[in-house]
Amino acid sequence: MSKKQSSNMSILKKIYLSTALLAWVTFGFFAVQFLLMGVIWAVRESWSIFGWHPIEIDNTILSTILSAIIYSLSLLAVILVPARLLKIETTRQEMGLRQKWPSLRDIGLAPWALIASFILTAVGFFIASVVFGEGFNAMQEQAVMFDKGSHHSYFSLLMIFLTIVVIAPVAEELLIRGYLYGKLRVHSSAFVTILLTSLLFGALHLGFGEIKDLQWNVAIGTFAMAVFMGWLREYTGSVWSGIIVHVIKNFIAYLFLFALPSYLSITF
Repeated sequence: MSKKQSSNMSILKKIYLSTALLAWVTFGFFAVQFLLMGVIWAVRESWSIFGWHPIEIDNTILSTILSAIIYSLSLLAVILVPARLLKIETTRQEMGLRQKWPSLRDIGLAPWALIASFILTAVGFFIASVVFGEGFNAMQEQAVMFDKGSHHSYFSLLMIFLTIVVIAPVAEELLIRGYLYGKLRVHSSAFVTILLTSLLFGALHLGFGEIKDLQWNVAIGTFAMAVFMGWLREYTGSVWSGIIVHVIKNFIAYLFLFALPSYLSITF
């Protein structure tokens, strides 16, 4: 086999491995959700058939519990299934978890990366508005599992905080900038790895529906943030800095969508 043929085979292998990893993470992320929703539906149908009346659970509490279960099972499934079936182990280094806690550098870099992502988001919005005109809505609201408004109790706000500011950022970063980034980086360049993980991260935030109804503004924003979180992952070798960026971003959203409206309604 010539060097050119060997090089072509190597490129094809990299494309295959990258595609397989992206598909596997996406499948694992959504499969657990659909499976859990199916189980819940089956249980509810069984209750109605037998005439049982289970205790009603507050939607906010239920959403928090489901989020924790879905994220945990998705992460475990994506990591453990290849380890058990294919003997493909995942190391702490691949996960970006060589250090148990974030360093001062991780903490210091995070705000700057977030600011840079806001600038890139603005550029992305401008380009999208020029290309698509009125077809692009920069102000489209992101669909969330909790009711927006000013009627949340302090306990509900705590549950929402745990879901949006703690559970989601940590789980998503471990899955995307941890597992997926670490596996892709073994055979791909930093640029390709950052690009692929960022594209997937943006796509996962598009939502569902027809093309015109998808959350393109959210996808652009999350893609921009993912680019800089990917850079942090490469620069620091750790997933912690990206987690901090994600936490800060979601905390800002939490404040304006839930905490402040509820506080103002109680105060005034």
